[in-house]
Amino acid sequence: MVCVNADVEQDNNDLLPTEEEQSSVEKTAYTNEIAAIVNNEIITMERVRMDVAPLLQQIQGMSTSEEDFRRRLHAAELETLNGIINRKLIVNEFLERGGKFSEAYEKREYENYLKNVFAGNRLELSKFLKEYGKSVREFKKDVKERAIVGFMIRELRASQMEVSPAKIKEYYDDHRDEFFRNGEIDLKQIVLINNDECQSKLRAIQSELASGADFHKVAGKYSDNMGFYNMGYVSRGDLVSDVSQAIEGLGVGEYSREVALGNAICIFFIGGERPAKQLTLEEASQAIEDKLCRQYEEEARVRWIQKLRSKAYIKVYINDQDSETKSKD
Repeated sequence: MVCVNADVEQDNNDLLPTEEEQSSVEKTAYTNEIAAIVNNEIITMERVRMDVAPLLQQIQGMSTSEEDFRRRLHAAELETLNGIINRKLIVNEFLERGGKFSEAYEKREYENYLKNVFAGNRLELSKFLKEYGKSVREFKKDVKERAIVGFMIRELRASQMEVSPAKIKEYYDDHRDEFFRNGEIDLKQIVLINNDECQSKLRAIQSELASGADFHKVAGKYSDNMGFYNMGYVSRGDLVSDVSQAIEGLGVGEYSREVALGNAICIFFIGGERPAKQLTLEEASQAIEDKLCRQYEEEARVRWIQKLRSKAYIKVYINDQDSETKSKD
């Protein structure tokens, strides 16, 4: 395995806990709210709840009752716990192979995470840590573990064989319906927020378009969301009924009547059209290759995780019934 140059102390403890250690841990499992044991390491419910905490609002919003909330929360805790277990197994595998990160690399990963997640704002990081009860040390450890997992996943991805032309053709022949493209139109829009100025703007737009003004220039002059002016190529069948009705019968270069959508008034324009067609093998090959690569990578990842789990001692306490997997070694 290619490793980043580093100084990381390896855990020299045996993978499996001793009988005495295991007995001691299991006796206190429920009183100390242990979620799981992975080899000789304990994962607490506090750690699981800490990782689930940012999802609570979303879970509450999706729940239809208190019972439904508890069910969804339990499922989220189990999923999160499995993620933590997998991460620890991957980190152990990294260390067992002699993997090392330099202090400079760790610092760079930490700074990148801070930049990508908190926009480089250390105050926001501090608020986050305080809100979810994490120390800076725990947070840095999490970032390091995620960096290791990312490195190992990239290594796994790089080890996968390229998709052969024969496999691409086989997939194309078996899934031709996937590569039939419906007719599409290049749809553009002018959007006006429905406020006091809306009607005067609308009259000016209608006057300029009626006199043959360029739709793009009119949109640039009046539209309240110029960033969404160009909707790109879309299928008529994918549009909401109000928009579909407004552009019904319009051809390339024609614009619609005004359409009220929520708190906005919209005018649509058809800039181009692509007829329905069956994509050729050549046209579809890149999409097929990308799809098969993702599929093969996911299958390899699942097999890899299963192999790591089969070699480990794992006992989970938060299922309805305890589950236990012992190493085959």
